[in-house]
Amino acid sequence: MFLVWLNDNLYVERRVRRVSITDDGLGSFVEFPSDGEMAGFDVDDRKFVAISRVAGARIVEAADPGWTAFETALVRNGVIVEHLCPGDIARMLRARPRAKGIRSRKGRKA
Repeated sequence: MFLVWLNDNLYVERRVRRVSITDDGLGSFVEFPSDGEMAGFDVDDRKFVAISRVAGARIVEAADPGWTAFETALVRNGVIVEHLCPGDIARMLRARPRAKGIRSRKGRKA
């Protein structure tokens, strides 16, 4: 249903606000934070962060656990992420295999 709504309202100015972002020529965007803690952020998702900063809008994401590692840096840079399925994200993070030698939160080797 969301895609139908989006298609029907894509050019309705009272419902959709269009903003511009600037490609930096290096695979990112000028509006993406230059914060060192964001250096490892997924290149494919940087456009959403750049748009959020320009528009002042929150990002709503369903089940991508990759955003959680950057939550503090995102907030520090004015980006709020709303997770629609936090339980699913938590399950995915628990199910991820740990690299050898990496210590868990309880201090035991994984």
